Amino acid sequence: MHHKILKAVKLLGLFPAISLLPMPAAYKLATILKPMNGNDLKNYICGMESGIRLMLDERSPAVGDVHQCIKNNLNMLSMEIMDAFIVPRLTPKSIGRLCTISGIEQIRLALKQKRGLIIATAHFGRLLMIPFTLGILGVKVRSLSQDISKKNPYIDWVDRAYLQNKVKKLYKTSKIRGITLGEDLREIYKALRKNQILFILMDAYPPGITRLQAHPFLGGSLRLPTGIQRISQRTKAPLVYAAVKPDRNWRVKVKIDPIPGYGPEAFEEAVRKLEADIAKHPCQWWQWGYMNTMWTSES
Repeated sequence: MHHKILKAVKLLGLFPAISLLPMPAAYKLATILKPMNGNDLKNYICGMESGIRLMLDERSPAVGDVHQCIKNNLNMLSMEIMDAFIVPRLTPKSIGRLCTISGIEQIRLALKQKRGLIIATAHFGRLLMIPFTLGILGVKVRSLSQDISKKNPYIDWVDRAYLQNKVKKLYKTSKIRGITLGEDLREIYKALRKNQILFILMDAYPPGITRLQAHPFLGGSLRLPTGIQRISQRTKAPLVYAAVKPDRNWRVKVKIDPIPGYGPEAFEEAVRKLEADIAKHPCQWWQWGYMNTMWTSES
């Protein structure tokens, strides 16, 4: 109970209050607060260290010292929480102080095909800066997210309250309502038929998911859900790959890359781009703690 109270104080009280400070101070204090505490923090650190050593080891020059990499990762997660409180207050003029973006023209080109568009990304970096920034700049993006209602037993009351507020602000900033996995998923296909943009995570594992496919990944195989490629194949909707990378201090940059074709081949290219990003910026991935089940070595 003490653990949940502390988490509630952080997510529902301290982070929102600190977000009212100037951005440099707000993001600095966020990294001191940390995104987790107690056993949650210990388990996350243990899982991340295990995943990095399993796949990359300290021999990778991009990792360097594993413990420093973990610290960098926790700092990123803390700033990602702060984004949810700061970014919705920004304007097309002020967003550039926090985030620069390249490749918006790729979105406009893809929409000319009149088949909708899927922005494929992953739990990499401060990922919501993609729909946040695009929305502020006038590009409406519908996010596909987990079910955050009481029907989802994997979310406690603190996370539910925080996520409901976060999603509300995301919808307001991106100027269009998203879709959750607790709803009728036919809405996904309706959105693409309306030539809308869907923002979907490649490495999200909804409870009970069974359709998975292995992809070559960092010297082994990474099992990922097949949803994006099946949706793209059925609708012929094109994909772009987007990633958020660290810039100076608390700033970030978003890069949107075009992907030729659609369906499984396009998805494979998105996976290759994610692999390259993780190899170069391993401390930005959220999923290291799941590598014992998601990834297998070729040896």
